[in-house]
Amino acid sequence: MTFIKYFTTSYLRHLLLINLCVTSLFVCIEFFEKMMRTQDVAIATILTFLGLTFIPSFFEYIPLSCWLATLFLIKEMQTHNEWEGLSILGIQQSTIARYLLFIGLGCLSVNFIGKELLTAQLANKVERFKKKHFKHTSSYTLYNSWLMLDDQTLLSVGILDQKNMSAHNILVTKMGEDFSAKLLIHADDASLDASTQFLTLHNASTLTPDTATQHTTSEVQLAAPALFSYLQLAQPQPPIALLTSQLLSGHKLERRLARQIKRSILQTITWHIPVAVLPLLTFLLFCLPFLSINNRWLCMLLVYPTTTLLSTMSTFLVAQGLPLLLLFSPFFLLLGAIFAIRNVIF
Repeated sequence: MTFIKYFTTSYLRHLLLINLCVTSLFVCIEFFEKMMRTQDVAIATILTFLGLTFIPSFFEYIPLSCWLATLFLIKEMQTHNEWEGLSILGIQQSTIARYLLFIGLGCLSVNFIGKELLTAQLANKVERFKKKHFKHTSSYTLYNSWLMLDDQTLLSVGILDQKNMSAHNILVTKMGEDFSAKLLIHADDASLDASTQFLTLHNASTLTPDTATQHTTSEVQLAAPALFSYLQLAQPQPPIALLTSQLLSGHKLERRLARQIKRSILQTITWHIPVAVLPLLTFLLFCLPFLSINNRWLCMLLVYPTTTLLSTMSTFLVAQGLPLLLLFSPFFLLLGAIFAIRNVIF
C-alpha cells in the first residue's frame, strides 16, 4: 500500500509539473507570436487572451504530459536504483504496469471531464475572442455557405448571422432523383427558430423549371434540422455532448452531415485514448529484456511521435472517405504491441 501511494504521488507530481511547464511554454510562444504578427492590438488584449486560453490549453497538453511524466518517473527511479529495490521487495513489473494502467484510466477520466464538459465553452469563447480581436472577424457570422438539408434539398446562404438568427440571400434547390432542379426558392431575408428548427423565408420567389411558372409567397417555412446541426458543428470546438445529442435527436440528417458528426465524435474519443495507453506502453518497452538500455530508451522516445503520425494518417484517410473505424487503427496497433510485449515480459 505504501508503494502504491508513493508511485501514484510521484507520477501525478511529475504530470502536474510537466503539464504546467508545457502549457506555460506554449502560452509564452503564443504571446510572442501575437506580439510579432498582430498590429494595433493592445498588450492588455493579448494578456487577456492568454489568460483565457491557459485552462483549455492545460487540458489540451495532458496526453503529451502523461507520456513525458512516465519518462521522467522511469528515469528518476533508474537514477536512484529504485528498480532494483522494488525487485528485492518482491514488487513485480506486472504489478507496476497494472498500477500505471489504473492511473492512466483515472487521468483519462479527469481529462475527459475537464476538456469536454468543464472547459468546452471556455475554449469556444477563446476562439471567438481570437477571431474578434486578432482576425477582426466574427465566428457568429457565416458567409457563402452551402449544405444539404436532406438528400434532395440543397441550401445556399449568402450571410448567416447566428446572433440575430437571421439569414440573407437564400436559395433553396429541390432536386429530383436525376439531380435536376425541380423547384427553386429564393429570398433576400430569412429568420431561424432554434426551438422548432425551422427556416422561414420572407417574400420568397418560387420557380418551377419544368413548367416555367413563378410566384411570390409572403412566407415559406422549411424544416431544417441539418442547418442547425451544421451551425453546432461550425463552433470552433463543438463539445462531444452536443455532437451526440445532434446525432441522437431523431431528426433525419443528410448522410454527409451525419458522417461528419460521427467522425467528430470518434476523433474526440480517440484524442483521449493516449492518456491511458501511452504511459503503459512506454513502461513495457522499458522492461523489454532482450534490448540494451539505450535501445529501450530509443523505443520509448518514439512512442508519442509514432502515435501522433499514425493518428494523423488515419484522420487524413477517413477524411478521404474511408470507414470511420479506421480512426481506431493506431490504437489497435498499440494494444497489439502492449499484449505482445506483455507476453514476452510476464
